[in-house]
Amino acid sequence: MNATVVIATMARQELLRECLKRLSGCKVIVVDSSPKPARLPKKISENVSYVHAPGLNASAARNHGTKKSKSEYIVFLDDDTFVGPGWAPALERAMRDGEDAVVGLSKGKYSYFLPSKRHHVSSQLKVMNATNGNNWAVKKSLFNALGGFNEELGPGSAYKSAEDTELMFRVLGVTRVLVEPAMAAEHMQKGGPHLYESYALGFGRALRLHLLEPPALALLIGYFAKNLFLLRLSRLKGFLKGFLL
Repeated sequence: MNATVVIATMARQELLRECLKRLSGCKVIVVDSSPKPARLPKKISENVSYVHAPGLNASAARNHGTKKSKSEYIVFLDDDTFVGPGWAPALERAMRDGEDAVVGLSKGKYSYFLPSKRHHVSSQLKVMNATNGNNWAVKKSLFNALGGFNEELGPGSAYKSAEDTELMFRVLGVTRVLVEPAMAAEHMQKGGPHLYESYALGFGRALRLHLLEPPALALLIGYFAKNLFLLRLSRLKGFLKGFLL
């Protein structure tokens, strides 16, 4: 498989070990932003390139890992994402078909992406239907052409999130994205309502970065109207903070 899995992690060794166990036979680059390096079991570490890069936020860590890969495709998984048995065959099928980008299914209590059928998304207005940052792959050439993740966004940054949505918005500006339910994984993310507020903060900033583009303006109006109608005031507060600051 001409792909490298890039995993950004920080101080979550148990989750990371379980994530890596599911990736037997895959080329993996782990970029660890923890103050102290992790200790991986020898059986796991034989298949993994480990980079200790303390202080990097998640977006910077993913960009750093991507630079070290020589594969045609880069796969991005979170350290708390555990792939299922059908994940690799589904990814390989998408690669054989020459897809520029493919997004897999994820199940989780607080973070989930559950498409019902295999299909393509080709409109930036549908970016939320093609964004699942804990389980997706992209051609490295496309990733590089677009400049990678915006390091102003994502976990560990001031805006906390939406680095995946912002990058996918740019991907959809130049090509279509395959949504592949068979490329399935479990996302073990823990959290609560604050996750939605954090996402609103990042999403507000992401749309601000593309404000002069009509699809971004339409997404902004739609997001604001929906959450105002549902009286999700904390999300609106976070969104406006990210957009205005």
